[in-house]
Parts: sequence; C-alpha cells; structure tokens
Amino acid sequence: MVSVKALLMVTALLTLCLLTTNTSAAYAGKGCCHSYSKIKPPFHLIRGYSVQSEIEICPISAIIFHTKNGRYCSNPAQNWVMDYVERLRNKARLVHNNSLKK
Repeated sequence: MVSVKALLMVTALLTLCLLTTNTSAAYAGKGCCHSYSKIKPPFHLIRGYSVQSEIEICPISAIIFHTKNGRYCSNPAQNWVMDYVERLRNKARLVHNNSLKK
C-alpha cells in the first residue's frame, strides 16, 4: 500500500511540473517573437522597446519595438534597429536629466 506522504509528494511534484509547463507555454506563445517583422516602423510611432534573447525560452533574439498599434519584432543585427535603440536611449537620458533639474 502507498503511504499518504508518498502520494502527497507525487501530487505536489506533478502540480509543480504542470504549472511550470503552462507558464512557459503561455509566455512562448504570447510574448515571444518567432520571426522578424518585414516592416520597419516609423520612429515617431515607437513608444518603447524590449529585448528578447535566444537564451530564454524564445526561439530568436529580437528587439521588440512597441507602438500604439502593436509590436514589431526586429533583427538586432540590422543597423537601423540599433540606431532606433540608441535614439530611444538618448530620449530617455534627456527626460532623466530634465527631471533632475526640477
């Protein structure tokens, strides 16, 4: 006969595996870029960006530009992508410096 303690351990382990699998699948399906956008978004539409790395659970490394209308998964190897990132960083630095003056 199986002890109650062993049964509880197996149930806890299975629950943990199920929760981990669901979290990973949800993130990979909804949050990850699986290919690069073919369109270069106009800079003035970009509200921000995030970085996706291949070493996480996502299949490709990407810079994700966020706009009012959606997101653009961009190839970080392209020069325009890193130019946009630098311009956004400079914009953020300017806002930061201005806020320190107040």
